[in-house]
Amino acid sequence: MMKTDNLTTWRVATPPTKDDLLRIFFSSVSDGKAFTRTGVQWITSDGGNIWSIAGNLSAIAPGQIFTDITFSGLNAVAVTQSGKIYTSYNNNGVNWEASPDIRTV
Repeated sequence: MMKTDNLTTWRVATPPTKDDLLRIFFSSVSDGKAFTRTGVQWITSDGGNIWSIAGNLSAIAPGQIFTDITFSGLNAVAVTQSGKIYTSYNNNGVNWEASPDIRTV
């Protein structure tokens, strides 16, 4: 993981966990989120110097491996290796719920 304060100089930054990171998002210079493949969500408010656990999708998706996650404003969608979809509406990824299975005919 790399970090910059000025977009010119980059340095190695310590990730919030030793688990495999799936995605890292920053909505500002200081506010960011990181997600592991097992569904643990980390947040920072100081540009990634200090991280704390903000949520854990594995509580509602035990044993699932996440393959993608995306945010749009306060909403988020996460997808697992087995195709399960989990959503978080208007709460910045704090609370999640399983979406109904999508079936094709």
